[in-house]
Amino acid sequence: MTRRPVGRPRLLTREKIIGTAAALPPGELTMTRVAEALHVSVGTLYQYVADRDELVRLVTAERLRALPVPPDTGQPWDEYLRDYVDGLTATLSKDATVLIHALSVESTLEPEMRLTEAFYQALTRRGFSLGEAIAIHVQVSVIAMGTAMGVSRERLSAAGPDGLTRALDEAGDDDLPLVRQAASAWDNRSGGVHRALTEALIDSISRRHEEVS
Repeated sequence: MTRRPVGRPRLLTREKIIGTAAALPPGELTMTRVAEALHVSVGTLYQYVADRDELVRLVTAERLRALPVPPDTGQPWDEYLRDYVDGLTATLSKDATVLIHALSVESTLEPEMRLTEAFYQALTRRGFSLGEAIAIHVQVSVIAMGTAMGVSRERLSAAGPDGLTRALDEAGDDDLPLVRQAASAWDNRSGGVHRALTEALIDSISRRHEEVS
């Protein structure tokens, strides 16, 4: 009887682990949950990834790499900006861990560079200089990142007994009076801010171009 070689399961790959982890709902990205989805032991996963932190970094890079960049079909530049900010904000807002690791240059530099290259190309094809494209990209990135941070923070603060209610209960009765008044709207403050900020940016760019011409 031929003994089966000891080692990694033949059908399991690092790419399959990352793909399975990326498909999990926000909040379920744990080594145990990924192992269950793949029908393997947690110990088996550790043969492919060092720990959960590495797995989250890999998943973050994969999600950014898979971010649907608006195709350059000749649509107006302002429409392209709206699509770009919407997509980036949605991706970063899905899970707080994704947002945290998106700030890690080591894990997301390559997919971020590809997104940036596509953005630069789209704007320079529409008559913007590279310098203008760089400045606009900085602004839309700040809009998306800032909104995602607000959404993630509100989600964490408002979730369950360990969220905002518990924090207010532990504070003194006279403490944080304005936050108490605003508590009912705590989880809905950042929900469309990125669109309003994007429209303000578009309006500013339009005015500058009118002044130049």
